Amino acid sequence: MRRFLRFVVLLLLASGGKLFDSRCGGIACVGARLGWFLLLKVTLAFAVLGVFVNAVWAGARGRMSVCRFRHTRRIVLAVMAGIVFLARTMVYL
Repeated sequence: MRRFLRFVVLLLLASGGKLFDSRCGGIACVGARLGWFLLLKVTLAFAVLGVFVNAVWAGARGRMSVCRFRHTRRIVLAVMAGIVFLARTMVYL
């Protein structure tokens, strides 16, 4: 499952980057309201990537304790909830 999750996270980021490029023309539309929301979603997605890489690194080094695992899950849940909230908000723009 852990090996599969790495590919899922990379696929998630790649599809988000493609959506950002095709829907908005990349960073060119940041001045628009939709562009700011997309940029914030991309930033949150990179935050998830950072937390995920940190967790994989800690697990490989044997430093992943139960407490650290619990906090990692909570952080990822909160950031993902923020991404979903922004996605739902963008529907009304």
